[in-house]
Amino acid sequence: MRPNSNRGFKIRPEIYRVSPYIPGKPIDEVKRELGIEDVIKLASNELPYGPPLKVRQAVFEVAKELNRYPDSHSYYLRQKISEKFGISPECIVFGNGSSELIKLIADAVIVEGDRVIYADPSFVMYPIVATSRGAVKVEVPLTADDLAHDLNRMLEMIDDSVTMVIICNPNNPTGTITRKKQIYDFLKNVPPHILIMFDEAYAEFVTDKDFVSGVEIFKEGLPNVCVLRSFSKAYGLAGLRLGYGFVPEELADAVNRIREPFNINLVAQAAALACLDCEEEYEEIRQIVIRERERMEAELSSSGFTVYRSQANFIFVDSSVDSTLVFKKLLKKGVITRDGSIFGERFKTFLRVTIGTPEENDRFLSEFPLVVEEIRRGDF
Repeated sequence: MRPNSNRGFKIRPEIYRVSPYIPGKPIDEVKRELGIEDVIKLASNELPYGPPLKVRQAVFEVAKELNRYPDSHSYYLRQKISEKFGISPECIVFGNGSSELIKLIADAVIVEGDRVIYADPSFVMYPIVATSRGAVKVEVPLTADDLAHDLNRMLEMIDDSVTMVIICNPNNPTGTITRKKQIYDFLKNVPPHILIMFDEAYAEFVTDKDFVSGVEIFKEGLPNVCVLRSFSKAYGLAGLRLGYGFVPEELADAVNRIREPFNINLVAQAAALACLDCEEEYEEIRQIVIRERERMEAELSSSGFTVYRSQANFIFVDSSVDSTLVFKKLLKKGVITRDGSIFGERFKTFLRVTIGTPEENDRFLSEFPLVVEEIRRGDF
């Protein structure tokens, strides 16, 4: 509801229909609130390890130039990503996190009254962006059996007013993927005027051979496909906010017309360039995360919990009890997770848990069953 105001200016009514993004609690905030020192954060899908030495050195070196504006076109990073993926530099766009790119692309293509289709639940920025643009949100529930995108149902929802379909693959918060054949069958039937956005922030953690990246599809030349990637997750640059995307040239031109001139800061560009020279080190880290993900899934399953097979750097586990209570009890023990009830009634017993270091994961695996048992006994 729009608050009363005696000001002369007006705020668009769509803004008051937006539910603000609620980030995971920072470690320092939990320490202050609860007066505890030993806190681990498994809530925000961050990489549990800091960047390699070469990346840290690049950040240190570029600090001498902080009095200068960054390269507004991210020339060297653009060239390096172009070489890595074999995609024309003119089709690459950058954002202050892939979240900014979602907004910029929406600003470029959505007008009031357009319909935007995406899965429910999925990344919370989709409804925020759609609502702020005055679009009609078409939220299609995930499939009941494997919590994947229901592309058949999405296809049924398409009409002349649909502007964009978003496919989060792997999906956040479930970690599940939508499989290759389903995606290709879907693309065959989508009208070419509808933009298909593949959000692949977690793609580097995928091991399932039935996954097809939107990057492959984009390179096949489909004119209505765009793909978003991120340096926040697999490269551990969440604190610098840097996302990139592969989009048709016409859309890249539109995005560059409306983005802020220096939206990618100097430090982020330098760190990302160095990251791409450290692929072997990052691959070692990714393999640790993947092994830990599989270990956590196996141990939780053997303890009787339902865990959906994740292809991201987090897991989605059904506690079988009120997840808000589980979240609060774990928080008091210094373990920060993500309460699944924020994703709707259907997931009020779920937790999303980021894969941490082996020691952090051990701590969660130890505390989580005890907390669930306390709740089952009525000890709230």
